[in-house]
Amino acid sequence: MSVHAVPAALAQLRRLPGVSTARDLADAKLTFPVVSALRSVFPTGLPRGEVTEIVGPQALSLALAAVARLSAEDHWAAAVGVGEPAVQAIADYGVSLSRFASVEVDARDWLRAVSILVESFSAIIVRPGFSLTPTEQARLRAKVRERSMSLLVVGSSRQPKGTADRTVSVSAPRWAGLAQGAGTLSECAVTVDHGRERVHLLLPGASGRAEERGIRLV
Repeated sequence: MSVHAVPAALAQLRRLPGVSTARDLADAKLTFPVVSALRSVFPTGLPRGEVTEIVGPQALSLALAAVARLSAEDHWAAAVGVGEPAVQAIADYGVSLSRFASVEVDARDWLRAVSILVESFSAIIVRPGFSLTPTEQARLRAKVRERSMSLLVVGSSRQPKGTADRTVSVSAPRWAGLAQGAGTLSECAVTVDHGRERVHLLLPGASGRAEERGIRLV
């Protein structure tokens, strides 16, 4: 087998039930479970002790879907600085409203507030709205590792290098549901690139939750 064919072969193997690579096994040591529709994006689960950056349109939707399963399993999740997402939309993604908090703070108090929340929450979704200094980045990442929690940074563009351990990009949103100007928007098709491959998802699907579209782009 040519070395150039190895990545494609590994990608195919990962799709088979019960098959894991050594990297997958190592990554799986510290993860939170995710809903089945997101297993193509987070094959071993949502990383713990890491900062995951989610960039692009529907970034917040992907982040909410990513914390849905853990909130249903008695873990607490929070969102800081993302505005006030519609309660029904949060619930539709499967997030337990009884274990989810939305917090708004001034920019000058942002780092302190997030550092406090990291101590108690299993997963936090943040939208800084500004760039952290290298010192602030290092301090926050160290605390995330120490608490073995998951920090999801969402935004329309990437944060400076060093902010996150991994980046997931969401692009090409296409809404559907309107018929000749009538009706309601029911689903949004997006392409998600998580570094290993690109996958197609519905964020949301007709059910209101994240759904797979069954197409993968290697």
